[in-house]
Amino acid sequence: MGGRDNSWSLYNNMTTVVSVARSSAKAATPIVLAGASDAAATGSVPASSGVTTDAVTGLPRRPVFLLECARVQAEARLDSQAWAGILIGVDHLQAINDSLGYEAGSAYLRCIADALISLADARAVSSTALDEFCLLVKAADAEGATRAAESIYAMLLRTCVMSMASGPPVTCSIGVALIDPSVTPEAVLRRLVHASAAARTAGGNRVVTYSPQDKRIQRSSRSNVLVLEIQDMLAQGRIALDLQEVRPVAGPGSGQRHFEVLARFIDKDGARMAPANFIEAAEQHGLVQRIDQYVFEEACRVLGLLQARGARLPRLSVNLSGATLADSDLFDRIQEVLTRYWVPVEAIGFEITEGAAIPGIDEARVTLARLREIGCHVSLDDFGVGASSFGYLKDLPLSCVKVDGRFIRGMLSDKTDRLIVEGLQRAAASLCLETTAEWVEHAQALRAVCELGFTSVQGYHIHKPEPIEKVLGL
Repeated sequence: MGGRDNSWSLYNNMTTVVSVARSSAKAATPIVLAGASDAAATGSVPASSGVTTDAVTGLPRRPVFLLECARVQAEARLDSQAWAGILIGVDHLQAINDSLGYEAGSAYLRCIADALISLADARAVSSTALDEFCLLVKAADAEGATRAAESIYAMLLRTCVMSMASGPPVTCSIGVALIDPSVTPEAVLRRLVHASAAARTAGGNRVVTYSPQDKRIQRSSRSNVLVLEIQDMLAQGRIALDLQEVRPVAGPGSGQRHFEVLARFIDKDGARMAPANFIEAAEQHGLVQRIDQYVFEEACRVLGLLQARGARLPRLSVNLSGATLADSDLFDRIQEVLTRYWVPVEAIGFEITEGAAIPGIDEARVTLARLREIGCHVSLDDFGVGASSFGYLKDLPLSCVKVDGRFIRGMLSDKTDRLIVEGLQRAAASLCLETTAEWVEHAQALRAVCELGFTSVQGYHIHKPEPIEKVLGL
């Protein structure tokens, strides 16, 4: 009982009148939060009395929502009244900001805020993040909570899309969770976040109700855990580099050796982990650019050490994600790092994953053309697996294409794979591009790709990935 009374007291101390700015010329309308103190209800408590409000919508922020959630949980223990939380995440808010300007985006958020506070049965309408709103509603069960969220969403689509008729269509990813009195308010909010994230991952424009058995929720929860791990690894430098040789079919000879740089995440016990489990989470949460930058800088640092020793430099090719390529400042960043470590351009290469979406194809084309002009090698990786294969072949200034290993692996036993490999190799060769066969895992595959005219090969039969320190003798 004592803990509950303290939370109520804290809530009442923080509650105040919130003036919600309207997008029209009307005066601001005072909104009194549920459970406000008498002073707040009369408007005598100044806005600066402790409540943190969102600068755009004027709505209270996360702390107030959590306090009101705690109060609802306490009430539920007394009268068994069931409540549900609803988190409304705006899909692609940045698209509005980019196409119509930030004021248009702010107007859209204000429209949503005004619509939500007009709901008679909504409680604790809050702005919990830049593009997220939360509220509480009475709901007997999960089905009722879902219906309430769908009804609110339908109202928002009618009300707010009309006000933004000149802009791109805007949708929402909505998460719903029943208020469980046995968990903390922070846990309730996490459930809402997971449900909304699951809705967004599924394509947005939908409502997802939290259930621990829901595979979408489980993936979202794992994704959030992975994001925290990635941030820790970046901060602590727990990303190591492996190298795998890309060898000319004519043999290593006396020319410059070529390696692909492979990132390996290091767990807290020092064990190396392949990045497959982390990359999707990094892409979803905007961390893949930081990983790209880390790997590139570390590769350049190693090349700089070799240069200082007077050793012959190999060519190290690092992967660039679609999000990184869309950065209009990428070329300048690359040049700055190369200059800092005294790395000659012929010692560095870049690989673009063909299956990765490039949100700014025009910026990517310009950046890659400038890299080619100064002498950097540019490869299209995993060629043949995505819908953009031949579009990228036409649009991007490339040095080489690397045919996806799944086709190489199957070409000896599957006629279709063989025909695909032949077609991809001929298409690239006809454009005077180098061609690399990936996943060459045995002598028969090596002979087959050599017969087809590939210029280089990569795979376990050629060289298994090893730590960069071992390969280069550091």
